[in-house]
Amino acid sequence: MTMSENHELSSSSAKGKSASNEPDHSSTPFFQSDKARITVIASYWIVIFLGLPLWWYATSIQRLSLPKGRIEKWVHANDSYVKVPIEIYVDAQAPFNFQDVKASLLAGLGSTESLRSLDLNILPGSAIRKSQPARTNIYDIGISSSQNSKFILSDRSLLALLSPNNLQDLATTVSRLLIPPRDQASDLRVTRYSGRYRLAFSLLNENAATGAAARGWDVNGALERYIQPTLMELGVLHNFTIESQVQFHAPLAFSPHQAHGDSINGYVLDDDQLKVFVNSAEWSLASSVSNDPVLHFLLFIPDSTRAPLYVTDASGQIAKSNAFIVPQWGGIVVFNPPKDQMTSQLFHLSSSDLASTFALFRSQLTALLGVPSIPSNVQLHPDAVGMLLTGWQKDALMRRRAQENIRDSVETLGSIVNLVDKIDGMPVGEEVQQDMVKSLDELDQMFVKSSRWSYESFLHSARALHLSSKAFFNPNMVAMLYFPTEHNGRCYQGAQGMD
Repeated sequence: MTMSENHELSSSSAKGKSASNEPDHSSTPFFQSDKARITVIASYWIVIFLGLPLWWYATSIQRLSLPKGRIEKWVHANDSYVKVPIEIYVDAQAPFNFQDVKASLLAGLGSTESLRSLDLNILPGSAIRKSQPARTNIYDIGISSSQNSKFILSDRSLLALLSPNNLQDLATTVSRLLIPPRDQASDLRVTRYSGRYRLAFSLLNENAATGAAARGWDVNGALERYIQPTLMELGVLHNFTIESQVQFHAPLAFSPHQAHGDSINGYVLDDDQLKVFVNSAEWSLASSVSNDPVLHFLLFIPDSTRAPLYVTDASGQIAKSNAFIVPQWGGIVVFNPPKDQMTSQLFHLSSSDLASTFALFRSQLTALLGVPSIPSNVQLHPDAVGMLLTGWQKDALMRRRAQENIRDSVETLGSIVNLVDKIDGMPVGEEVQQDMVKSLDELDQMFVKSSRWSYESFLHSARALHLSSKAFFNPNMVAMLYFPTEHNGRCYQGAQGMD
């Protein structure tokens, strides 16, 4: 080896040693670079500055102010807060005197607490009244002398035939026409007011396989004759939709009692069985998809093996109508086919066969809707015999429904305030706030216009009820009743199964 070769080897080895002492940048991880570190730190701050407001907005609850002062004013108001003006024109024939009649009416009507919501104005004569078209809450009373007391009613007029010593009977009768008496049983069966109702008429055969059954019924003819005229009379208060169906297997959930006695041959339904008569589990009574309340009317044909079937009253006696009312739900008529139809497997119910049944349905419908009856000591004028509802009845029903709407609206608005105060996380959005304000505006309009009561005044009460219910059942508010704020922590705990 020459000297030149040794020199080259020594220089190359020296270069190798110097290269090994320098750091190898090609093997350094990228996340340890200064640029990556700055990017990571910046990302944290970006998430904080952008995500925190977004999280705050997504988890915050909007709670707008409620008109508590206006609601409190209505909550503490009594039932006579809205007074309905009533005008009564009295035509008193000798020996009666207008001033005596007026004093007797004011004394008798003023002593009745339920009449304190009425602002009575008693005027002489009837010519003024007869020159005008019939209007709500304006009435005529004619008085003549007679040995036997008698009251004859027409649309918005009352003819009183009585002796001068029986003026108190006149005041009692007028008070019953203006504010019909009510009891707890009748109040419980009356449905809550709604602007729309669905009427479902069903023909139910308990078991068509064991014997005679109705294959169909002339429901359209019966509805047109007995139900439609009444619906037209009540059209100022409600809108109605009608539907019907026929079922061939509608079994009872119990067995009726067999009657024991010479006077009854068949089966009977006692008071306890009437309470569970409707077999909702096996009867397909569901109405069309709608939020409107439904009133059911059932024509029930019993199984031929336990017919005839009779309905008994509270005293255990057979009811003459063989029908009963389920409070706030509907009416039921038990139909026992004649013997000649029982021998046939299938028969058709004609309009004449359904006459008594649909007459009962009509009376059940008016009872469920709260239509007042005419006092027992009052008879209809011959010209008004065909009248389904007199003006006295329709006016009394409208006043009652208006007062109920006011009370229910105020109670609903007060309930919303109580819920919001009790549940901290209960949201109050703009929609809820506006519905409550609009409901109160309708109530205020009802109060302002009560001095000139009309159908529009009733509509204000109906709108107030609708808006208050809409606010109460707002989806955002209802959701909080099933997902309170204390459950929000679960969203941040993950699926750890913590209790």
